[in-house]
Amino acid sequence: YAVLSSVLCIAVSLATALALKTVRRGGSVYQTFLLIPLTVPAPVVIILWRALFEPSSGAVNGILGSLGISPQGFYESPNQAMLVLVAMAVWTSMGFWTLVFLSGLNSISSEIFEAADLDGAGAFRRLFRITVPLLRRSLLLAGVVLMSAGLIVFIPAQLLTMGGPGDATNFLMYSAAEDVLRYGQPGSANATVPRTKAKPLAHASNAVSDCRQLSTKRGRSSG
Repeated sequence: YAVLSSVLCIAVSLATALALKTVRRGGSVYQTFLLIPLTVPAPVVIILWRALFEPSSGAVNGILGSLGISPQGFYESPNQAMLVLVAMAVWTSMGFWTLVFLSGLNSISSEIFEAADLDGAGAFRRLFRITVPLLRRSLLLAGVVLMSAGLIVFIPAQLLTMGGPGDATNFLMYSAAEDVLRYGQPGSANATVPRTKAKPLAHASNAVSDCRQLSTKRGRSSG
């Protein structure tokens, strides 16, 4: 869950930021709409997602039915439940990270892209040879934060799927809460929670170390 939601959120946010970069009019309006998911409380998001993906009477299955597609189980299906939670995480977070990436894109000098155009670089080459390397710090930050959030996710699993169906969404933090609240096993929960916290701390430490190395290399090259 953590890896999938992080990768998809970064990819969608970067693609949206690149699209907004080309907008000449109304860009601020689109940016405002992107921030709306951040203002919605988590329980309200759960209610919205339940209304959209309700297997029996949800809006998405209604649209699929009009297209001749059989109803899907969504969060009641072991194969689709985690994907529904991943989609929720991407929708909630993509607005913020789109603005972060857009800010990074605006800080890149247009002369770099003009020089690439003169050299005949295509869109694919400019993306992976110019844009992504120059946004590496923002991408690294997004990866660390999103992975950390994914490893300690609890509310969606608690309110929407209850860790199911089966163990499809029985994430580590949800499992720790179940050990304490349902089974009265705080020892097992204490063994799980440090494990979920240690991974984000390790990723954050590596990210800070990488950023320091980049800054040192830049300082030496400028000197």
